[in-house]
Amino acid sequence: MTLDTNINPILSDYSLDDIEKMKIAFYHYFPLGMWTQTGDMRFLEKLKEHLEYLNVKVELFDIWSKQHDHNIIHLFGYTHELASFAEIAKKFGIKVVWSTIATNSTPAWMWKSWGLLDNNIPVATTYRNLQRLFKVCDVILPGSNTELLYLHDAFGVNKDKMSVINYAVEKKLASVSADAFIEQYKITDFVLMVGRISKRKGQLKVIKALENLDIQLVFIGYPAPYEPDYCDEFFKECEKRSWVHYLGVIPDEILYSAYTAAKVHVLPSKNECPGITSLEAGMAGAEVVAVKDPAIYDYLADEAYYCNPDSVESIRKAILNAYRSTSNKNLQSRLINEFSWEVTGMEVLNIYQNLLKDS
Repeated sequence: MTLDTNINPILSDYSLDDIEKMKIAFYHYFPLGMWTQTGDMRFLEKLKEHLEYLNVKVELFDIWSKQHDHNIIHLFGYTHELASFAEIAKKFGIKVVWSTIATNSTPAWMWKSWGLLDNNIPVATTYRNLQRLFKVCDVILPGSNTELLYLHDAFGVNKDKMSVINYAVEKKLASVSADAFIEQYKITDFVLMVGRISKRKGQLKVIKALENLDIQLVFIGYPAPYEPDYCDEFFKECEKRSWVHYLGVIPDEILYSAYTAAKVHVLPSKNECPGITSLEAGMAGAEVVAVKDPAIYDYLADEAYYCNPDSVESIRKAILNAYRSTSNKNLQSRLINEFSWEVTGMEVLNIYQNLLKDS
């Protein structure tokens, strides 16, 4: 039976039976992601939303439920604690897909060194548990070609077992109005930074970079609960300056409007893959400042301004160049054409379908 294209014309090549037999569970181990809305959790939520638009049944796995009739469990996050869970799922005959969301914060050579030592260590190591996870998964989904090559180099993961699934961004951001944010906060022509308040993200460096420039600076995001000293210092530095505004966590509709209202979005942190907030800001038409890590460059290419995250002066220069530029919307066009949820959702659906064909 063919799916009625009036329901969703994107699915004209799929049968209703194919779609209806899919029963997908999403599982995310990392509590911090659920409590502070990390990028990987945002990716999970948006992927669920867009798969459901394609009529795929997706549940958030409930660890207290005895239910185990899913035919695919999709794991999210670069953590070795997922290994035992994945192995048990396989014993119940469930296919396992893993979106690794892996950063290169640990160099590949270091992981390979652990591999050489691992056989002589009598207890399970992080390396050993990750290898268990790579082995048991049916399909591994890195978020970029850079991430794929890193996993292959660091852990020897077979490239044929991996398929790049791009992180995506909603096209509707390209048409969101700035009015809602401006009406609520009365701030215009500002630099924006959205992200968890933590040392790795670099909010304090951004404050120092914009000192004495007469530019409004807006921060949005959860304070990292594991870095109370950094967060306390951040709050104190914000309070000292009338031109710095920390808004905490705000609803998506206001956040999207903030992206549109901002002249520049900055994310001067290493090892992003690639930084969902950079993509959202770029889709909304803001100029984007980021770090030129390979995985980030895979997404932003030459359409962003890049800085050295260890240099306040470099961050300052990149922000000023972006702030003074005449917007040409090249990044927005790139994101619309290459990194939309319409494309990513269909690619994940194809992976699910191919896995179930092999069942």
